[in-house]
Amino acid sequence: ATYTRAGHFRINDEGYLATSDGYRLSPPISIDGDIDSVRVSGDGTVWGKNSQTGQVEEFGRLQLTKFPDPSALKPIGNGRYVQTSSSGNPTWGAPGTGGLGSIAYGQLEMSNVDLVSEVVNQTLAQRGAEANIKSIQTGNEMVGSVLDLVE
Repeated sequence: ATYTRAGHFRINDEGYLATSDGYRLSPPISIDGDIDSVRVSGDGTVWGKNSQTGQVEEFGRLQLTKFPDPSALKPIGNGRYVQTSSSGNPTWGAPGTGGLGSIAYGQLEMSNVDLVSEVVNQTLAQRGAEANIKSIQTGNEMVGSVLDLVE
């Protein structure tokens, strides 16, 4: 089994809710019929509005997983992870129960990095390094001048 934090899903060619790479979710959620759009509520319920009847249909419920040590999961690429002996055994459950997170439909998790402040920090570090290099060069020149006077 593989795990992901990516929350952008689509309906695959077989009619199942899948990751953006096409991997079917577990437990599988089949979206059948003429559905205008699919939505997910905070408790993980997947539903959609039938374009023919106008009725809201429920298709299943997403399950979330947590690990005792999620940092020990092994990344295998494309935002997917596999369990390791260090990560511990997963706990499955409905969103918002048993210490599991909740679902916020229409919200994608973004990077925790503030790009502007990181660029400023990098520029300051680079200028500090340049100043250190200049002071070393100046020191070398001064030592060279002293050695020239001694000779």
